[in-house]
Amino acid sequence: MHVLGMRSVKTCPTRIGDTRTMALDMRRTLATTVMSLSLAACGDDSTQSTTLDTGEEGFEDEGDDDDATFDPDDGPFEEEGPFEEEGPFDTSDVASDTFEESDSFETTDEGTTTTGDDTTTTVGVTTDPSDSDPTTSVGPTTDTDGTTTTTTDPTDTDATDTDTDTDPTGGGFDPPPAFGDDVQELDLVGVWNLNWEPADGFDSVLDVDMSGNFIWAESSADCSTTTLATGFLWVESTQLVMHVEEWERPLPWDTEPVLGETFPPPFRLRMSFSLQGGGGSAYLTFGAPARITEIAPYTGESYIRTVTEGVYLGGDWHGEAELQAIPAGDSDPVVIVRDYYFADLMAETDMLDPQGTGTRSITTQYFPVPTQSSVFDGGNWTCLGGCPQPSGTTLVDGSNLYTYGPYAGQTHLLTFDDGRTFRRDVDSDCP
Repeated sequence: MHVLGMRSVKTCPTRIGDTRTMALDMRRTLATTVMSLSLAACGDDSTQSTTLDTGEEGFEDEGDDDDATFDPDDGPFEEEGPFEEEGPFDTSDVASDTFEESDSFETTDEGTTTTGDDTTTTVGVTTDPSDSDPTTSVGPTTDTDGTTTTTTDPTDTDATDTDTDTDPTGGGFDPPPAFGDDVQELDLVGVWNLNWEPADGFDSVLDVDMSGNFIWAESSADCSTTTLATGFLWVESTQLVMHVEEWERPLPWDTEPVLGETFPPPFRLRMSFSLQGGGGSAYLTFGAPARITEIAPYTGESYIRTVTEGVYLGGDWHGEAELQAIPAGDSDPVVIVRDYYFADLMAETDMLDPQGTGTRSITTQYFPVPTQSSVFDGGNWTCLGGCPQPSGTTLVDGSNLYTYGPYAGQTHLLTFDDGRTFRRDVDSDCP
């Protein structure tokens, strides 16, 4: 089984200035019109149900081509033609139930809590657990000629090492692809910090090396405690896959009340992700549950547009996150739980002042137990600077700042704020 060596964390006290100033800088970098961020905010998220800009170089976008390449000589966020996609989230090799969008909005009498204009609803529905069969085990196999083939650790670059990975805790996880065969993987290399303003807050730093190995360290504001998560990662279609070998924090989903057990490493996290900008001014978000970070709940959001309505930001925006793990007594991984993120933004009501109404929802589905729940939040949107295309910024549900733009053949919508979005090249201020 692949085990990462620990590396010392670099010290870099640099922090970025005011978030609004940063947003203006991103807008200038995107070669769009100068926007005014003095728009009166309608109020922050009042019911984030789960408690729950851009830079010196750009990622060139080639329309519908999912294999878009990065060319630093081109302007930021260039694109050709509309974006179309067919089921971007059906990328898992692990068998699981098929999610029907309408399931998220079925209601029962299990209770509704209303706070202001936003409503949080817990929904109980029944799903077919029969689709949760485990995948075929990947491990030593015997060919018809009697020879035995053994899977080795693909991240081990020592050509002289003939040892095989026989650690039984690896279960039936498929071996990962070679890191770097997808250009998006190279975009992820670097040090990313969730806290880049101010300098004295807690740190959640994701460090990805050129082989795809990662160390994800979280430190308290006073640097008195630090927890680690380690493993290796890669990209599959529109999702980031993390094979986790060490996880010193609570599991990202609270599975114990629903399934009666928790799941130690190794496990895999599969998450939608959005990346905007380039060089030292690149920003990264995940579609992930609030518990993906421990010191403070994670409130970042990542969507890609699957349906376009109107001229500006109207349409359907989707994201996903799931846990694949090995249940107690089994040897092969299955899908344990999956989150579906959905932002339903209505088409603009005024072409001269682009804005519209909308809703957001998170639907959580457990397997194979027929348990599903949904929480809802506001999605009213107001563009800043007149919704320049293809990239710009917008406020969603009050003063929550988001940015939008093309990346890897899709149009992305993501949170754009300190504590909600990772920024590249901002190291921890803890020794």
